[in-house]
Amino acid sequence: MLDFVLVDKLLDQRPVLGLHDTWMPEIQKVIRFILSNREYVALPFTAKSAARPSLRSKSVQLIRELAKRLPRSKQIFAPEFLKPWHSYCVGNIAFLQKVADDRRDWRAFHAF
Repeated sequence: MLDFVLVDKLLDQRPVLGLHDTWMPEIQKVIRFILSNREYVALPFTAKSAARPSLRSKSVQLIRELAKRLPRSKQIFAPEFLKPWHSYCVGNIAFLQKVADDRRDWRAFHAF
């Protein structure tokens, strides 16, 4: 996280930042923070072959979609449940592009 904060100050708009070992929960949390609280977008990763979703994964997806519709769902459920890691479409290396400088108030924060 500290590395990102320091590098972010050096980057102009439109460069691409690469983060590796995205299978690690700590790196996933940093990427969630960047995409939720900074002006970055994830460049899509296209897998060669997508596995066919199982009945269990379809059921979990249905429950997730229903949970999102509940009032105050962001306060009830963890962000990892509402937006699972696979929905970010990144591989073992995530490429994030800086779209703009951060101009938010220093107190602004979004759960990630």
